[in-house]
Amino acid sequence: MASLASEDSLHRGPYSSDTVAPTDLNKTATELADWLLLITQMLKSNIVTVGDIKEIRTTIGRLQGLASGIFSVSVDILASDHHAQLDSELKEVQVSLKELESFLRWLQEAETTVTVLSDTSQREDVSQDSAHVKELRQQLEVGLEMEKEKVCVSNLCTGASLLSQCHPSLTNPSPR
Repeated sequence: MASLASEDSLHRGPYSSDTVAPTDLNKTATELADWLLLITQMLKSNIVTVGDIKEIRTTIGRLQGLASGIFSVSVDILASDHHAQLDSELKEVQVSLKELESFLRWLQEAETTVTVLSDTSQREDVSQDSAHVKELRQQLEVGLEMEKEKVCVSNLCTGASLLSQCHPSLTNPSPR
């Protein structure tokens, strides 16, 4: 019974559970499933006439268990890889979150600094404007005083001219 003897070599297989890659597991599982399907079809069509039916069924059961054991290991490996990838991405997100929080703190500090500087600048501008307004006011007052003096001098000159025209004797005193 050559097929049953080769079945034992499949249980032992060239792969250990530590060195099996997911692609190897998928290939082996596919081969086992194909072989199991072939045996099942042969049993249904009564092609297999050599061997004990109980032994054949036992072999089929072992192959089914092995196939499901391989699928399970394959799924576990994939899940483990997926979990490691998710952990890595979670760490990246956490680092990004910390950087974002740090940036937001810096932005708030910068906003506070701008507000303080703006308030200080406005106070300085007001005090400078106030000093500037005082200076302009003083210049205006001086200018107005000068203008008043010009008007007064002009009026005095006009009055003196009128007086000299009306009373020449008053403006030109006679020699004594």
